[in-house]
Amino acid sequence: MSEPAFRYSPLIIGVYRGLLFIPLIIFLTGAFQSALISLVLLLGGGLLLRPLLVRSGLYGWYCDRFEARRSARNHRAGEKRAAEMTRKMRDDRYRRSREQDPRLPKNW
Repeated sequence: MSEPAFRYSPLIIGVYRGLLFIPLIIFLTGAFQSALISLVLLLGGGLLLRPLLVRSGLYGWYCDRFEARRSARNHRAGEKRAAEMTRKMRDDRYRRSREQDPRLPKNW
């Protein structure tokens, strides 16, 4: 059985479970019709949101955008790290050489 591509985060699951107690509180205060309406809305939102996001393509669009941002950020970080490593290797080579390189500044 394959894992579904769409998963709610633990924060969203916790908020949703917390909101499920609201109809119970409304029911205990005596507003039965409001409790029923809020329960139907919460269950409908919880059960229909996933298929709606997947079928409308919003979830795929979000994943593409998120992946593009993450890829660009990783690419920039990789380039920065490569430049840093190149600079460090060059500095180490100059510092460990026995004779002064004429390209180096004075007091190196």
